[in-house]
Amino acid sequence: MGPHDKPFISNGTIVLFLFVFFPLVVVLMIARVLKHRSYTHLRILDGRFFAKFLFYIFLVMSVVYFGQLIAGNEPLFSVYLFFIVFALIPSTYFRARAEMLSNELDARFKHYRRMLYEEGVTSIPHLAQSVSRGTETVLHELQRMIHLGLLPGAYLDTAANRIQLSPEAFQSQDEHSYAEDEEETGPVPGEAEVRQSGTVPQQPPKAVECHGCGFKVQLKPGQQQECQFCGSVIPYS
Repeated sequence: MGPHDKPFISNGTIVLFLFVFFPLVVVLMIARVLKHRSYTHLRILDGRFFAKFLFYIFLVMSVVYFGQLIAGNEPLFSVYLFFIVFALIPSTYFRARAEMLSNELDARFKHYRRMLYEEGVTSIPHLAQSVSRGTETVLHELQRMIHLGLLPGAYLDTAANRIQLSPEAFQSQDEHSYAEDEEETGPVPGEAEVRQSGTVPQQPPKAVECHGCGFKVQLKPGQQQECQFCGSVIPYS
């Protein structure tokens, strides 16, 4: 388990104080939200937890209310309406908000990968500006990506306030891009027939070393690419 995977105040603590001292629950929730304000993945967990927490409160009150009706009593509908307004509706909002944050975070993860590997933008302030988010928030999101293995070959340089990428990071991205291209385009027309006939052996993609600096890239037959480090042209050979 990596850093900042757990909430600042655990779910169990909040539930415990619901039964021990209810007013303190509100204080704990506010403190937790404030502590998580720059941790997007924890804000998503908060939204989902608060949604469940409030929904269960509404569910319990619904059972009590309808139980009283079945027993022939006349419970106040205004009390039930209170829990609809302050439990069920906020629960729905927190659930929708959490899913929206999750979708936005997934989109930013893809954006960060494109900016880092394709456009070479490694400055954290510049990345933050590109997504209109605070630097601290983006820093924590990049930390999360590294922890999850979504940025291979990348590490944080906090002194320079940027992401550092090793040559292996570009090589890994080249392999990833090639796999995506082949998945999208499919095999070349007639390629399957040639393979079956055995008349022309199919040359596979391979890692080719740059003669200038030794950096390796993944190339397909007939492809060539400019080295990202020294500018030399690397042909498939």
